[in-house]
Amino acid sequence: MKTLLAPVALGDLKLLLASATKGSGLLFGRSVGKVTVIERLFPVPPGAWEPMITALAGREDELVGVYFLERRPRLTDWMLGRLVMSIREGQAALATCEWHRGKRTLVPLLEEADA
Repeated sequence: MKTLLAPVALGDLKLLLASATKGSGLLFGRSVGKVTVIERLFPVPPGAWEPMITALAGREDELVGVYFLERRPRLTDWMLGRLVMSIREGQAALATCEWHRGKRTLVPLLEEADA
């Protein structure tokens, strides 16, 4: 899978890094074939995850994953099969949340070589 950050999402990421706070949020974008474009990073306040997911009913195709900024990822069932961006010390790493050996785990995302 190839994952791209749209210019607006890159701006969101820079703003989050400049804020120097811990947090988490949602990744919005689109998947077309083997390419996923992350269009926006949207912060979610602590304790607001369930209401936010409920409010997004019907728009699940736009929700491509979650991010964790200077926090350890806390994986839940609705994250299975979605992207997880872990941002620590100014570096972002992408993985997918998968079910492995009876538990949710992060599988690093390997970018496909361009043909």
